[in-house]
Amino acid sequence: MLLQFESLGEDCEFGLVQRRYAAEGLSLIRWMTMSAATLIDLLERRFEGLGEPSQMCIDVAPWGELMALHPALGLRMHTFVHSAGVDIERFAANQSRRTVFLKRKLLEDLAEHRKIFVVQAGCAMTDDLGRDVAAALRRYGPNVLLAVGLATGDHPSGTVRVHGHGLLRGYIDRRGKTAVPTGGHRWNINFDAWVSLCRRSTELVAEGFGR
Repeated sequence: MLLQFESLGEDCEFGLVQRRYAAEGLSLIRWMTMSAATLIDLLERRFEGLGEPSQMCIDVAPWGELMALHPALGLRMHTFVHSAGVDIERFAANQSRRTVFLKRKLLEDLAEHRKIFVVQAGCAMTDDLGRDVAAALRRYGPNVLLAVGLATGDHPSGTVRVHGHGLLRGYIDRRGKTAVPTGGHRWNINFDAWVSLCRRSTELVAEGFGR
């Protein structure tokens, strides 16, 4: 079921949900940090420039992992490769080719509109923002967006409501990533709630809602 979904940001939370259940599909944005505003801009430009060698560089994170950066866009992407013994120039070229391949795959998925795309923005996810992202996705065809924000009294954690053509609003009790006093962050993801969101979204789309 989770392979029917593809993350479009804003962080790695949904990618980690998929990994928890061994749903390891190829995805351009799954391991990127990307705001909804940047996503909308890239969708409108068909991701022009993303992955081009002139716009990508490699940085070493404090924990030793090589990170692929797109400075002009403010994007960071995990590679899960440790820097020890790596030829950075060759690695950068491989990451560029990989990113271009994944970009092409995402554009194909958007054109085929077979997946449910996921954007998670915590308390910043509003109905208006969800509509803006959904509208950008639907320029490619009748795609469906699951826009996930924080639960409220009217919308408990794990629930989904239809919010018009192309938009489902999902609710979760907390963001999975929290800052720690010593710097960095830790993950505390509500996996059960995410599975509930995905299961209900799948049912709604199968019933014809959201399209």
